[in-house]
Amino acid sequence: MEGKKSSLQFCQSPPPSPGAEQAEGLCHCPDEEPVRRSCRLEERKRAALGAFRALPCEILQFVLSFLPARSLSQLALVSSGWRSFLQEWLQLRSTAWIVSPARRFPGHGDAFYDEYTELGILCRRVIASPALPLRVHAFWSVLKRIERANLSHHEPDQYEPSFVATANFFKAAVPLNCCRSPGERFEAMWQIVRDCIGDDYLLLHQPAGREAARETDLRLALRVLFLSPSPPARHANTARFDRGFLLRALLSKLPEPQQAALIFLCYGPRSGDAIEWNRPCDVVFCTLAQMAHVVAEMGMAIEALARNSTPESIFNLVRRLTKTPRPWLPRYEVTLLLTMGPRAAGAVLAGYAVTAPEAMRESRFISTRMAQMLSLAQLYKSKLTSGEQYTGPILTAASMDILQVLQHFFRFVPEDAHPKNLVDDVATQAFFLAFNVGGTHFVGHVMDVINPILHYYQGKLNV
Repeated sequence: MEGKKSSLQFCQSPPPSPGAEQAEGLCHCPDEEPVRRSCRLEERKRAALGAFRALPCEILQFVLSFLPARSLSQLALVSSGWRSFLQEWLQLRSTAWIVSPARRFPGHGDAFYDEYTELGILCRRVIASPALPLRVHAFWSVLKRIERANLSHHEPDQYEPSFVATANFFKAAVPLNCCRSPGERFEAMWQIVRDCIGDDYLLLHQPAGREAARETDLRLALRVLFLSPSPPARHANTARFDRGFLLRALLSKLPEPQQAALIFLCYGPRSGDAIEWNRPCDVVFCTLAQMAHVVAEMGMAIEALARNSTPESIFNLVRRLTKTPRPWLPRYEVTLLLTMGPRAAGAVLAGYAVTAPEAMRESRFISTRMAQMLSLAQLYKSKLTSGEQYTGPILTAASMDILQVLQHFFRFVPEDAHPKNLVDDVATQAFFLAFNVGGTHFVGHVMDVINPILHYYQGKLNV
C-alpha cells in the first residue's frame, strides 16, 4: 500500500504556487466588469433593433430610405429577420430608396458609382435564388424600381441614370464565383446588356467619334461587366486559364464588321472623356513609348484571343482593326504586331500570304513587315539596355522573338504559299532599316538576330 500510495503521489502534479494561480487567473479569466459591459452593450443593441423593428411599416420604410446602401448592407448581416425584411422591402417597396441628393447630377463621380456597388452587394446578400437567371432577373427588377423612383422624384434633366453605374451594380451583385462556369455568368450578364444598354450598343454601327461621351460610358460599362482583369481561382490551373474567353464571347454577339470597332472602343487610346479613334492614322511625331502605349492594350487583347481562336479569325480581326476608322500608319501596325505576341503575329502574316493575290505573295510585303518588326524590336531593346526607363508595352515589344513569329508563320501557311526568298528579303530590308535608324553599330545587333532565323528557314526548305 505504501508503494502504491507513493506512486500515486508521484503521478499527481505538484500543488500550484500562489503566484502561478494569480498569473493563470490573469490569462484565462477576464475581469467581470468588461464582460458585464459587453453584455449590456449587446442587450442595448438588441433592444434598439427590436424597438426599430417595432415601428410602423411606413415609418420604418421612410427611415430606411435615407440610409445609404452600405448601412443597409450591414443591417442585413444582423439577423435573418432583418435580411428577410430587407428582401421584401427591396422587391416590393423599393421605390422609397433614392440615390443620395448630392449625387443626382450628370457629372457622376466615384461616390455615385460606389453607391451602386454597395447596392449590388446589398441585393446579393438579401436576395437568394437557386437559379442564376432568376436571381439576375430579381436584381434587374430592383434596379428598375430604383431608377423609376429617382426619375419620379426629379426632373429628367436633373437626374441621368448611367449604365456605368448599372455595370457596377451587377458586377457586385453577380460576382465571378457565383456560378459553375464563366459561360453561365456571361449569358446572364449579356441579358442585362441587351435589356439595359442595348440602345447604346448601337453606337458600334455609327461613325466613330460622333457621340464621345456615350462611347466612353459604353467602354467603361463593358470593361466593368466583362473585361475587368480577374485572376483565376486558386484551385484552377493557371496554364489552362483562358483570359480571352469573355472577350471572345462578347465578340460572338456582334457581326464581323463591328468586332474591330468593339476592340478599339474597349482597348483603344483614350484622352479625357473621348476615345482617340484617329490616333493611329494621324501623321504626327510620337516617341517610342507613346507609340507603344497607343496600341498596347489592343495587342494584349488580341494575344488573349489568339490562344483559342483560329488563325483566320485573328487575321480577319486584325485586318479590320488596322482600317478602323481609317487605314493605320505602318509604324502603328508594326507596333501592334509586336505587342500581340508571336502566335497572333504569325497568324496575321500567314493570312496575308494566303489571302493576298499572287503578286503580293511575290512582293516584299510580308518580308517588309518582318524586317520592320525585327528592327523596331531591336530598337526597343537597345533603348532598354542603354538605361532608359521603360515599362509595360516597351518590354513586351522588346522581348518579341522574330524566330517564333517565323515558326508560327510556317505552321499556319500552306506549303505552296511560302514567299520566295523570304529571309533574304528580310535580311536585306532589315540591314537598310537598321543603318538608317542606328548606324553601323545598330546594324551589327540586328544582323546577329538574322543568323538563327536564316538557319531555321534553310532547314525548313531542305525538309
